[in-house]
Amino acid sequence: MSSLAMSDGYYMGIIDNIKELLLQIPGVIDVAQVLKKDLYAIRQAQSKSDGMQLVKLVSIGMERVLERDSIFVFIKDRSFRPPPSPTIYMVEDMSCNNAPSHECIEIDNKLYHVIGEEVLDRDKVYMEKHVFFTDCFVLFPERRKQSRNIPAYFLIPPVRFQELEAKRSFFSIKNVISVSPPTTADVYLRNEYRLLQNPEYATILVGFDNNI
Repeated sequence: MSSLAMSDGYYMGIIDNIKELLLQIPGVIDVAQVLKKDLYAIRQAQSKSDGMQLVKLVSIGMERVLERDSIFVFIKDRSFRPPPSPTIYMVEDMSCNNAPSHECIEIDNKLYHVIGEEVLDRDKVYMEKHVFFTDCFVLFPERRKQSRNIPAYFLIPPVRFQELEAKRSFFSIKNVISVSPPTTADVYLRNEYRLLQNPEYATILVGFDNNI
């Protein structure tokens, strides 16, 4: 057997084991590996979704996940654990030099000033002026006071995925991230990979680079 064949076989064994691990996470219903041939169509679906928004939407998380060596898509129900950090923010492009650290997030070495974010803990007490845009999203109007002329937009960040991060050495992988795809990409993924169409189930993409 050639070294290349051995390498391919080893890689496919890792992929199978990662799929099995994902299926064992509580709340995960179905899993599929995203094929490279489908990346263009997924990006096109994402672009269509971006153009349908009343407020500009920038999905850095989608861009980064689709750049990874390997990508999985899975369907989850409500018993799946909450994300470790918000999956969507409202931000503005401005310097964070004079802003408290909790008002800023960093992605790809760039700082964004946060003026709204997803609510992960419904019981959280906010110590600054705030307005609930929905039950799941809170805005901080005082942060916007000095920057009305600076455009604000929604930002979908890459989010850590702890179950695979904990197995990076075991699986020889790195740069693990996840994201919630926009609706148009969600529809494409469910149709292309024959995933469950139940609207009560959500879709997650998780990607990583190979370290072998």
